[in-house]
Amino acid sequence: MTNLQAPQSAPIRSQIGPFVRYSHEVLVVLLTVLAIWVLRGWTSVVERVLRYYTPFPSWDYWRVIYDAYFHKSLGFQIFLKPHNEHRIIFPEIIYQLDLLLRGRLILPIVCSFFFYAMTWVVLAYVIGRDGTISPGWRAFTALLAGIILGWQGSAVVIADPFLLQWTLSNFCVSVAIFMLARSKTAKGTEAICIAIIAAVIATYSSGNCLTLWPVLALEAWILRLTRRQFITVLVTGAVSIALYFVDYHPDNNLKLLELVRHPLHALGFLTTYLSMPFGAIRSDRFAVALGTVNILCVGLLFLYARWRQFLQSDAAISFFSIWLFILFTAILITSGRITLSAGYGDAKASRFWCIQLLNWADIALLLGYVGAKSRLRLRVKVAGSAGLVMLAGLGILKLRSALNYDDNQFANRQFAALSFEAGIADPGFMRRTFPSPAFVRELLPYLGTHHLGVFSLRPFAWLGKPDFVAGDMSSQARSGEVVSTLPVDGGIEVIGWAEPERNGNERIVLVNENKKIVGFGQSLAAGWPSDLRSVAIPSSEAWVGFINLRYGGRRVYPYFLSHGRLEPINGSVSIDEHLRRVPEDVGVLLNNVEWHAGPAWTINGYPTVTYAANVPLGVVYGSWSGDDRREGAIISSPFNTPATGCLLIPVLHGPLMQGLSLSVENADTGQLIRRDRKSVV
Repeated sequence: MTNLQAPQSAPIRSQIGPFVRYSHEVLVVLLTVLAIWVLRGWTSVVERVLRYYTPFPSWDYWRVIYDAYFHKSLGFQIFLKPHNEHRIIFPEIIYQLDLLLRGRLILPIVCSFFFYAMTWVVLAYVIGRDGTISPGWRAFTALLAGIILGWQGSAVVIADPFLLQWTLSNFCVSVAIFMLARSKTAKGTEAICIAIIAAVIATYSSGNCLTLWPVLALEAWILRLTRRQFITVLVTGAVSIALYFVDYHPDNNLKLLELVRHPLHALGFLTTYLSMPFGAIRSDRFAVALGTVNILCVGLLFLYARWRQFLQSDAAISFFSIWLFILFTAILITSGRITLSAGYGDAKASRFWCIQLLNWADIALLLGYVGAKSRLRLRVKVAGSAGLVMLAGLGILKLRSALNYDDNQFANRQFAALSFEAGIADPGFMRRTFPSPAFVRELLPYLGTHHLGVFSLRPFAWLGKPDFVAGDMSSQARSGEVVSTLPVDGGIEVIGWAEPERNGNERIVLVNENKKIVGFGQSLAAGWPSDLRSVAIPSSEAWVGFINLRYGGRRVYPYFLSHGRLEPINGSVSIDEHLRRVPEDVGVLLNNVEWHAGPAWTINGYPTVTYAANVPLGVVYGSWSGDDRREGAIISSPFNTPATGCLLIPVLHGPLMQGLSLSVENADTGQLIRRDRKSVV
């Protein structure tokens, strides 16, 4: 019998021997590569957050300034006011603390990054403390989750201070779910107390966390916690939810009828939400299919975990509970955001990326954990792990173009903030940060009086001061020139280029002939706004500046501020009387002009989501008319050529201008007068 077994075992050893012999070295190399990948990914997140940073409020964050403006009359009520169905008490505390630190928006962004990073730490700790799987598998799974969460697109959420509610609530949800799982075996009541505190903070940071309490109750039931612990979770959840709706005034955004009337569209919206951000790689069909795979994958893993009887382990129950919370969040967002006219657009909004990345990181953890607990052969597990890494890498690689739109949004914020820092209050710049210029104009004096945001920075105090307050004049010139100028309300916009300085601030100081500082500019770290990219200069060398006409002068010269020295740049800006009058001199309005439009054009044919402040008074002809793919011609009645030979035709467009074009032709002769592509303004 022994003689028969010997020859059979020999070839088997020869096949697996080298693999087993070097498996440790292969594992070390793999984990090292993944660790470097994680480090590079999170470094990219930090770099992009720094690029996006703007010490000036924009969009929803103006609510914080508004609350501070009326703080004396509102008092503590500013913390209790719902915002878009959310009660954001704990984020509001951080916002108000930031105002005590000159309102530069640093504290919310730092806190947001901390909470987001700590979410990964919590997930890694959950998988890392499970001794039922090997240390190599634990490390691999934790690093894979870190790669997904460390995609640089998360910086879009982190760098927007008002989106702190998402990173804070995600962290608290992860802590609450894990600590409740710990309470089954932990001594005393510390674990369940931490779980409840974290859940309460999450609830009063983001409204979707109301669904966390049913998840915790279900988790407690599956874990078979003691009756006292189970009742504690139920009572605390009931009280938290009840208090949430005290003096609550909803915006009536729920679209339950849409869900009933169009269930397939609602399901498509839901699966698209769960597919993001990777669903943005291809078409809507791909997003729906990927979201469906997301749900089916977790469902199969749940059945397998229940069959193999390890569902009650801390890691398994925590990861399944986190995913269930994300599913409830997706259902809630679907019920509030779904509209037939917008398709699945709201499901793809970048403001949700952090929770959607948590979704995919959680699935990676589930796959790694369940795979490690399975009875599959080692080779199959290794192949599956390699497949997960390749899918994560391919998805992240394909997502590079998804950041272009958000790059432009942050570039617009930096552009507008620079103009306000120079004392320019142009309504067009205000719209880059908020749809209502009147609202911004009302709050700007508050920011300036209290030296908040950009008004607390050094350059703001330079206006009207001698040039030496910025630096000493240098005889060495900086390569560059002034390319174009544009009159704006109260000043002049100046665009130019200059040889960039590595690790420098790249600040441009604008000085008049009297050696007085009348404005300044800089390169925009977030990039170049799309409506300015038609300028024939590289974005990496471009700078934009603003001259404040309040400080007078006939000619202005640009200087590059380099380490305390002002290096002259070629070119200058002549300030004459006609240039000053342009912002106010809009010419003579052409009356009695009638328009004959094709079927694609309708009166007030613009999206209903457009803010009223963006639409001028009077009749507006729109070609959107319910579908952004429509186009057509609109012809005016005959009119006399203006004496100046100049004709201004106002055209509105949405935040995306890709593919847009405008052609102006002579209706009688067909002569092309002007054509603009991708830059209609």
